[in-house]
Amino acid sequence: MTLLMAIMLTLDYALQWSDWYLVSRKDVSAKAGGEALMRSYPSLFDALKEIYLEHPWQVSRFVESGKLPLWFWNQKDHLLKALDNAEDRLSIKQVGFLGFE
Repeated sequence: MTLLMAIMLTLDYALQWSDWYLVSRKDVSAKAGGEALMRSYPSLFDALKEIYLEHPWQVSRFVESGKLPLWFWNQKDHLLKALDNAEDRLSIKQVGFLGFE
């Protein structure tokens, strides 16, 4: 078991991948070994994506997402992924253009 999984067990979550989106860097840092772990990574997202390579993490879903780097939305792949997620959540099937004359 990794240190991150051990920390998750102490945070009263159900141990599903999606639970990590609700955990903050501060939560991890407050647990035994968590502070040292978080000093090694700029964010919880960075730690998780390096430790659990097999999971497709979505940086914008983390509770710390309000702290995204300024350049984040300038990257086309991040913007397109966010639009795809919005389409799925809102059940958008087709986007039309309403021309105003």
